[in-house]
Amino acid sequence: MSLSSTVTDGPSSRRGSIWTGIVAGIASLLSPLLLQAGPAAASAQPAAVRSVPSGPYGFDAPDAVAAIRNDLFIANRAGNSVTEVNAVDGALVRIFSGARYKLNQPTALKAIGEDLYVANGRAGVTEISLARSISVRTFAGRAYRFSDPVALTSSGDSYLYVLSAGGAVTKISTATGRPLGTASGRGFGFDHPTAVTLVGDHLFVSESASNAVTEINSTTMKWEATLSGHNYQFATPSGIAAHGGDLWVTNTTGRSITEIAAATGDVVQVVPNTSDYLPTPGPIAYGNGYFFAASPPGSSPMITQIVPSRPAKMPWMMCNTNGPYLFSNPQALVVVGDNLWVVNQGSPSLRGNSLTEMSTSTGKLIRTVF
Repeated sequence: MSLSSTVTDGPSSRRGSIWTGIVAGIASLLSPLLLQAGPAAASAQPAAVRSVPSGPYGFDAPDAVAAIRNDLFIANRAGNSVTEVNAVDGALVRIFSGARYKLNQPTALKAIGEDLYVANGRAGVTEISLARSISVRTFAGRAYRFSDPVALTSSGDSYLYVLSAGGAVTKISTATGRPLGTASGRGFGFDHPTAVTLVGDHLFVSESASNAVTEINSTTMKWEATLSGHNYQFATPSGIAAHGGDLWVTNTTGRSITEIAAATGDVVQVVPNTSDYLPTPGPIAYGNGYFFAASPPGSSPMITQIVPSRPAKMPWMMCNTNGPYLFSNPQALVVVGDNLWVVNQGSPSLRGNSLTEMSTSTGKLIRTVF
């Protein structure tokens, strides 16, 4: 597989500013001084996205991933495209790009049925029919109240929820495309929201600047609660995932993960940075019986396996010093079957943008796709 050595500067989005701000505040795996910085790091100004387009896959500042059965979909923010990869053999399937798809700085993906929904940092949400390889429609305009969409989640096949970095969650009917309500305003306390997940009938949004998680009723789109306080030990909460009725929230500058019972809002446990396995956790995903957290900054990013027991265990951590993983600023994670896929937003010194495939049980490297 070929690799271009040309470095280009791609466009930046609000999602990029959040992650770049967090990374800027915790660079070099967090010096003792930066450990005191707290949530202010999330408001730092972004640097330009440096991208190394990687041969036929067209990876160009990839920053999100979704899976449908044995297919992976990767959003290329700087390339205004989505790459489809076969998760069985790592082969390129196709690339969605060009004006007809109306992609503009894609920042998040969600697969619903046979359609792929793409959040565009600058142009609403695009729905793509995978069966027909066409853009079905784009949700945009004042009625949707989007302000830099950065994350997506869904309730079955019926509703799509769009988190905007500007401070709003919009509910959309997938059948009609109509907006059904927006959670926004001072009462929700949105402050640099970075991720959203759905548990039952409740949405949970991580607030990286206010060290809180906001709970929203997904039916009424009304505020339910704000989870904050010393017992949660939130410190720049950035990634959020759910399993078994519990939330798992990564604390990037806090070097920990907070587990919360979604039904009550009570803290179950705070997983500390044991043996430096959670130096700067950001993206988090669940699959095949484990959680996986990525610590993106510094010269040797890492992926950590977490067993969701009480107390939680971390059997392994893999970084570039463990072998030729070539992790580089990991942006997103997804589990397909027995394997974990990591989206790397390229560093030229580590061969640019790529996908890393690993065994979920052992962490063993299976392949790197450029």
